[in-house]
Amino acid sequence: QPQFKPSQTYDFEVGNRDHYRAAADVTGALSENVAGRLIAVADHDGSTRDFVNSQRYLLAPSVTWALGASTLVQYAAELQRYTVPLDRGIVAINGQLGAVPRSRFLGEPNDGDIRLDSQSHQLSVEHDFSDKWKGRVAMAYRGGSLEGYSTEASAWQADGRTLTRQRRYRDYQSDDVSLQADVTGKFSTGAVGHELLLGVDTYRFSTTQVMLRRNPTAAAPYAIDVFDPVYGQTPPTLLPNTDTYERQTNVGLYAQDQLQLGERWRVVGGARFDIYNQSLDNRLRGTSTG
Repeated sequence: QPQFKPSQTYDFEVGNRDHYRAAADVTGALSENVAGRLIAVADHDGSTRDFVNSQRYLLAPSVTWALGASTLVQYAAELQRYTVPLDRGIVAINGQLGAVPRSRFLGEPNDGDIRLDSQSHQLSVEHDFSDKWKGRVAMAYRGGSLEGYSTEASAWQADGRTLTRQRRYRDYQSDDVSLQADVTGKFSTGAVGHELLLGVDTYRFSTTQVMLRRNPTAAAPYAIDVFDPVYGQTPPTLLPNTDTYERQTNVGLYAQDQLQLGERWRVVGGARFDIYNQSLDNRLRGTSTG
């Protein structure tokens, strides 16, 4: 969380296998009632695998705003990108590992990286109505994507050295929006104390999945010699394989009461009611369910 007391931290790391990492964490007051914080990270990692390197970038800003003594507004975000080739590893020869060096990459370097992007935004408002009653409203958005090409093992050939491969393209996207509101309070009915919670939450989630794929054929096997790999083959033309769109929505109502019976006994009771809907569109087949 942001702090009103100024603070700064900077880090830099260097390690084997091309490991580099730089990070910064800065927080402090932006005004009398507002504090901010910014975290930034960038790193690069190599590996024991040929052609496999990864990069990650993170940016996380946050703000706390005190609106008087009774109201607090908080916002936090996280933006992240991660890139790395899709690597399925090595194959076993006659059921045994070790015949192929563990560094051997059996995909195609020219496919580039798979890129994963994610972002989240959270906003909350808390207000104290009195010393016994308070309310909270929180909203959040999360989005993500995965996109890129890959070449993956398909079948082992009888000559004991040739591996046919399948090329794929993926484009996955998702969005998630949620809202939560609740009120909590303390009161008594006679000798029984109560801690009451009443609330509602709802979310809407959607995701699309698109995949293009081409299986190897006799005319275009797209194969590789695992003992003497030659990269840079002409990739096969990809064909539609998957194209779906899924939606989920939910609304929930909930209540909870904690009863205080004397100094040593507590009894908690609660109830929740949900309305949930889900649908799936298969765009390739032109069908819908839900």
